[in-house]
Amino acid sequence: MLSPETVLVLNATGAAIVQLCDSNRTIAEISAELRGQFDQVADGDVQSFVAALVTKHSMEVSHG
Repeated sequence: MLSPETVLVLNATGAAIVQLCDSNRTIAEISAELRGQFDQVADGDVQSFVAALVTKHSMEVSHG
């Protein structure tokens, strides 16, 4: 991912989260889907990851 003056290299889990962020799924739905794909996705992991991307201005979140 590119951000102003920053390059983010995502691991497989991070890339899967970004791919699932399609404006239709909630964080809870994305977490549930990832738990089916990856062994170590804990509650809060997706929310923390997305929050970090939002903080770095690499992602915007819609609340409605």
